[in-house]
Amino acid sequence: MQAWVFGVVAASMVLWGDAASAASGGAAVGTRPAKPAAKRAGSLRPAPVGKGAAPVTGGLPKARVLQSDQDAGLVQPGTILKFEFPIRNLGKGPLQIFGAKADCGCAVPSFEKRIPPGETRPVRVTMNTHGMYGRIEKHVYIECDDPDQASLLLTIKATLPEIVQVLPSPQVPVPIVRGRESRTRVTLHPADGEAVRIREVGCDRRYVRVTPVAPVTEGGDPGLEIVVAPDAPADGFEATVRVSTSHSRKPWIAFKLFGQPQGTVTVQPPRVDFGHLRPDNATPVTRLLSLSRRQGAFKVLRVATSDPALRVTVQPDAGPRYCELEVAYLGGWTRQQVEGTIVIHTDDPGRPRIEVPYSAEVW
Repeated sequence: MQAWVFGVVAASMVLWGDAASAASGGAAVGTRPAKPAAKRAGSLRPAPVGKGAAPVTGGLPKARVLQSDQDAGLVQPGTILKFEFPIRNLGKGPLQIFGAKADCGCAVPSFEKRIPPGETRPVRVTMNTHGMYGRIEKHVYIECDDPDQASLLLTIKATLPEIVQVLPSPQVPVPIVRGRESRTRVTLHPADGEAVRIREVGCDRRYVRVTPVAPVTEGGDPGLEIVVAPDAPADGFEATVRVSTSHSRKPWIAFKLFGQPQGTVTVQPPRVDFGHLRPDNATPVTRLLSLSRRQGAFKVLRVATSDPALRVTVQPDAGPRYCELEVAYLGGWTRQQVEGTIVIHTDDPGRPRIEVPYSAEVW
């Protein structure tokens, strides 16, 4: 009897202890208390402000790069280029810049670490173009405490002569003469001084023949003779020439031919190349087209393009035998290879319709 009473009392005490522990949020009697959650390792950046976070006194920063894409244009190798990117703080709190890193050792950024609200400070980038040729594009990444965009992208561009240049131009206009051959010559000039020989040459149009031409003087630059056959399309054509060379850094060269009817309106350059673009370009990117005729006046009647991202305007200082068109990219292309055609209508009976191709790489 006594043993039975003792068992009932002991069981009651255990049940009472479990209930009390559950009510107080503690561990049950006879169990080990759970360890508290481990704290996350600290970060160099401030904690993000989001739902459920404590409000930050003084407001948040908001960064805006006023001109994130800058192009130095055509420069000579070895030129020291200097870019300045204004960054404005549109927020109500100070903007902290933690660092800046370029994707090439040739570009060195410098900056101020703090931008007060409503003020603008520059990020300066110096780039050394020594040893560079052709079209170049480099990027600088800015880390800051803007809660909406912690990384800012700056783009710097420049165009340097190709290491082996096609002279007088890598876009070669060739005349089309009805019923007769036409001949044009170009020269290959190594900008680095290395002697170059032509090993092989070819063209992707059957009515165009390209043959190597020996240098005029010993140690001079080799050339190419371009012959357009009488049966070439009378209204114009586009062709690609590929050349195999002995140059150690440029074993292959490719350039474009643009056939244009002789005695009619000609266009320079025959193709509009926008190069590399960003979808969110802050300012229009412009290119110029020059139309001319050796003899006789002409007029541009209208210009058409089906692409709403382009605006083509006739410049006001046109003469009777010369005219310029400004082609402006206004933004809006998505990340892709863009190609299209600008159609120019003139009163020239020999060339009433001129098609000018354009291209760009958007990323």
